[in-house]
Formats: sequence, structure tokens, C-alpha cells
Amino acid sequence: MLRVVDISAWQAGINPAALDCDAVIVKATGGAGYVNPYMEEHANVTLDSGKLLSFYHFANDDGWHSPREEAEHFLSHVRAFSGRFIPILDWEGEATSNGQEWALEWLQIVASELGCTPMFYGYAGNINSSDYSQLSTYPLWMASYLFRYNEAGWVDDPVNTWNTGDWPRMTMYQYTSTGRIDGYDGHLDLSVFYGDVDDWNALIGGDGVDNSRIEAMVEHAIAIANDDSHGYSWADRWNVDRDCSSLMYDSADAAGYPVGRGADRTRYTGTMIDDFTAAGFTKYDYGSVDLQRGDILLRDPWGSGGHTEMYIGDGMCVGAHSAEDGGVYGQPGDQTGNEISITPNYGNWQFVLRPPVDRGQRRKKGRKKMECIIRPNGEDYLVYFDGVTAHPLTHPDEATAIQEVYKKCNGVDMPIFEYGSKDAPWATRLFEGASRTFD
Repeated sequence: MLRVVDISAWQAGINPAALDCDAVIVKATGGAGYVNPYMEEHANVTLDSGKLLSFYHFANDDGWHSPREEAEHFLSHVRAFSGRFIPILDWEGEATSNGQEWALEWLQIVASELGCTPMFYGYAGNINSSDYSQLSTYPLWMASYLFRYNEAGWVDDPVNTWNTGDWPRMTMYQYTSTGRIDGYDGHLDLSVFYGDVDDWNALIGGDGVDNSRIEAMVEHAIAIANDDSHGYSWADRWNVDRDCSSLMYDSADAAGYPVGRGADRTRYTGTMIDDFTAAGFTKYDYGSVDLQRGDILLRDPWGSGGHTEMYIGDGMCVGAHSAEDGGVYGQPGDQTGNEISITPNYGNWQFVLRPPVDRGQRRKKGRKKMECIIRPNGEDYLVYFDGVTAHPLTHPDEATAIQEVYKKCNGVDMPIFEYGSKDAPWATRLFEGASRTFD
């Protein structure tokens, strides 16, 4: 069982690292427009402190919107943390009148985009009085305040006095909104998660989403813009300077996307759609999707007015715009500070080229290293392997001490085995030895 706290902008000054808890749920977004200004700060501190992370979205926080609008708004602000959090739909207030179909579509979109299992949050009264049969395959986080509004601390197994509606059981239980715990001088929502770290991570998914290539591409373009040794030039656009299209090719290439940067001198805005879609990017008509960090924007790519920039978030783009004026025209570098720069998105685009998200194996928090004691080749001495290095043991009591400490820390015995025959290959010796232990 895990102890869980949820926070929002109401706890602006909170330090998640100081909280006496195992996991922190951070409000990310609401409706189709609200973003918690402390979201990234709270999330980064949570992860850096070794705690588990979740984000929640408050449905219909700023009026009615479609589930797709709200799902895409949520996704656009949490993608940088993909593979490291459980997404949650907060279903209360006016949202409950939308019906379960609205919630189901939101959950399905988020599950598909992030490759995970999102959770559904609701109050006990609504859970028990509404039809949520279509949502019962999604984990339920239910709120019913065991102590009403009296202060309470951690309760390891709080007794729920309500049923769980269409769900066979709760996955998480919010039992108070007036909790008091170490690390914060104020009231907090306290919940218990009915499982362990591996159960939590199973909801995130074995295959997390890896945005590292997208981030590398964006950061490369930003670094070029912030370095005044690089300016705008069409004639020398593949060396020190860049033009609008070579900046996109160069940044994508630096991040590992096979777009053919520098393969020849004929690449320009008119070749970008073919080259980038061949590298895994998806082409959309501008205005048909909400912009995401790393989207490449194109205007009139085959015409004389062709231009491209990269969307980096918060309404801003990075792009190569124009050369310097006056007598120094053509000089390498940025003489004005604006030749390659970050500017507001002016919106006059036709197409969006969206980079693919990668699926990477997420390392489970809490996974143990392979530690063991072995007897190599039938010799009289033993070796302790700590998961990285083999340490010969010079006294029999060393092995006993290591085993006792290991069991006290992990609750199970440390594996002990022989390598096997001296004459067999190493792999054979390991497999043979793993199947039999020694006393």
C-alpha cells in the first residue's frame, strides 16, 4: 500500500520532496485552457526526490469542451514526462452531467497516445448513483471522507463505508481533504493506493513514451538561435549559418531523425514534406491539430514565399528569418540578434510536420540489481556479485553476513549457486550453476 498526496496551485509553495509520502499527484490542466503554473516545478521535484508521479486533468474546468479538445490540451502539457506518470481524469462538478461517454473518450485518447492505463477519479455519491459501466475497466480513484472534515494523518487501511458502483473495487482511496502530514504546514488531500511500486508502474506501462529525440531536436534549434556565431544565410546555409529549411534539417538530423541533412544542396521547404514524413513525421493541415512542442510548421513550401519554423511551446517558435542589413550583409554570424531567433507564432501556416514519439522500455522504480553469491568452477572460495562487480570473499563469515543483511533489506534470501563445470563455455556454466545451489 502506498501513501499518496495530491496537490495543485493552491499549494504553490509546497516542496514535494519534503512530504512524508510515496507518491504525489499534481494537477496539470483543466478544461481546454487552464494550466497549473507550478505543474512542471512540482513534477520535477517529485521525480528528483525518488517519489512516484501522477498528473490529473480537471474536466470542464473552464466550461464545456469536447473530450478530444480537453485530452489534447492535457497531452500537450504532460508529454515531456511521458513514461513516468499515471494520467488521471478528475470527474466532478459540472463534468458529471456529460455522461460516461465523454469520460470514456477522454480516457481512450490518453491511453492510446501515452501507451498507459489512465485512472478515473470521482466522488462516492456520484459513483454510486450514475451509470459508469463502460468505465469499469479503468482503475478507480474514489473520494469519500472517512473523518468528514476533521483533521487526520496517515491511515494505512481506511475503512470505506460506500460501495464502488460499477467497479469491483477501488485502486486508490482519497479518505480526507484535511490531512496533516510531515513536510507541509497545511491541509492536504490524503489517499492510499492499494498496491506497491510495481503495481503503480504497471499502470504507467512497461513500454513508456520516450520524447528524448523530440527534446534533442528542439534544444538544438534553440541553441543555434541563442548562439550569435550562427546567422541567416542561404548561400552558406549548411555550415556556420542557416536558412529556414536548413535549420529544420540540421536540428532533426542532430536528434537522430534520418531526414537527409546535407546529402545535397537541393533540399529546401519544397522537399521537407517528403523527407520528414519518410523519417516518421506525420503531416497535418495547419489548424486541424493543437500544436505540440517539436512541430515543424510550413507555409507555401513549393512557392517563392516558402518558410518554415519549429514550434517550441507556449505560443513561441524558433526559426531563421532574414540576413542583416547594411554594409555587413553576408557576414557570417548574427549581427542583429534576430537572424535566427525565437519569436511568437504568427499562425500563417499551411502544414504541420509532427515528429514521432518513440517507445522505450521504462525502467521500473524499485527493480533490484542481480545480486548473488557464487562458487566458481567448484573451487573452495566464494564470490559475492553486487550487480556490477565480483568481490572474492576471504572468510566464510562474510558470505553469512551478506546474506543476513540482504534478507533483512529485501525480505527474501539472496541467490547462491555454482558456476558449473570448468570445461563448459561461460553461458553454459552460468545456466547449469543457476539450477543448483550449494550448502
